[in-house]
Amino acid sequence: MSVHAPVFVTWMCTRRCNLRCEHCYVGVTGPSDRRGEPTTEQGRALIDQLARADVCLLSFAGAEPLLREDIFELASYARGLGLTVVTSTNGICVTDDVVRRLRAAGFGSLQISVDGASADVHDRLRGSGSFERARAAIDCCGRGGLPITIAIAVHRFNFDDLPRTIDLARSVGVTHVKLQPVLEPGHRLSGPTAGLSAPEAMAACSVAERSLDGTGVKLSIASWAALGRERSRDPSAPLDCSEGFEVGLVYDDGSVGSCEGGRGYGSSYDGRFLESWRAAVRAQMETPTCACTPFIQRAARVAA
Repeated sequence: MSVHAPVFVTWMCTRRCNLRCEHCYVGVTGPSDRRGEPTTEQGRALIDQLARADVCLLSFAGAEPLLREDIFELASYARGLGLTVVTSTNGICVTDDVVRRLRAAGFGSLQISVDGASADVHDRLRGSGSFERARAAIDCCGRGGLPITIAIAVHRFNFDDLPRTIDLARSVGVTHVKLQPVLEPGHRLSGPTAGLSAPEAMAACSVAERSLDGTGVKLSIASWAALGRERSRDPSAPLDCSEGFEVGLVYDDGSVGSCEGGRGYGSSYDGRFLESWRAAVRAQMETPTCACTPFIQRAARVAA
């Protein structure tokens, strides 16, 4: 099999964050701790390689990407080389001026995390005051004309609140809802904030689909859950995940993986992005290590 390059690359450009979310799997640091963070020059070198490889889209990810002061410069540089740029945020850093700068840098939308329809739910998962800051970020985007995607991380604590959270998303005029069921035991959660089992995750997908049916709001479901539902319709369908072949993940240390959560190979900051990504793809083909596979299989049985 010949693998040229990924279509979509996620770059973990920082581990800095201003929140400590219950379900976060990133080893976050404080908002001012730049130890090990890739430099602007390393970012530009990575973007140069992505452009030469004909990568279509670059996602600035983290922890909290908007804590990087140079994100606007790097995004503008990537846009100048023909890449589409996207990013996500918890909303804390978003102001009217930040929205203006995001648009000027070439971001066509902003993904904001909202994990509940009220502060009682959202703040329990992300920290005191975070719900109001997320709502304020949504208002800033509305005033600035920047389309919004709402990302909902669903686990047992906020499962029952999902219909109300989706209603909130619709009420503020979002164009896209992204459902991210938190896997059990893929995250370090227990008790009321534990991750979902396969049956619970499939139920969450059904709730979201019913809530958004006929509204014109786009719904995206995490790839493993979507694959489970697809296989339920066709049991002979292979467990082919686009994240293994169409997606690349660049960690903050420059190593490269072929899917989220997979190990990193090589280095991208010294000009070896494609070489490292292909090594990751080959390793995944030869010895699959994806933690999602058993959940895809279970989800398929549940959805059938």
